[in-house]
Amino acid sequence: MLKDLIVTIVLLRGLWMFNKFDLIWLLTGGGPLENTEILPVYIYLNTFKMFNVGYGSALAVISLVVMGLAMAVYLKIFSEKKAKRKYKAASSR
Repeated sequence: MLKDLIVTIVLLRGLWMFNKFDLIWLLTGGGPLENTEILPVYIYLNTFKMFNVGYGSALAVISLVVMGLAMAVYLKIFSEKKAKRKYKAASSR
């Protein structure tokens, strides 16, 4: 039971990290000494500040694929558990 909670929290926090770009960028700009530079800030800096559009686009696509895979795994794990619970409930009747 605790494992399910931890998996859910880790996956959701990973996804919510991408929503924090505006706050981190406005407050620190990714600095000082790149201490608050998360992946979305790094992608932005490479794409628009250093004009490495290809590299920034590749990073964005890779992060999209990683997030998609994480969500697919998440949905597969929890849909199987939900199906097992329904099966157990139906068979106990």
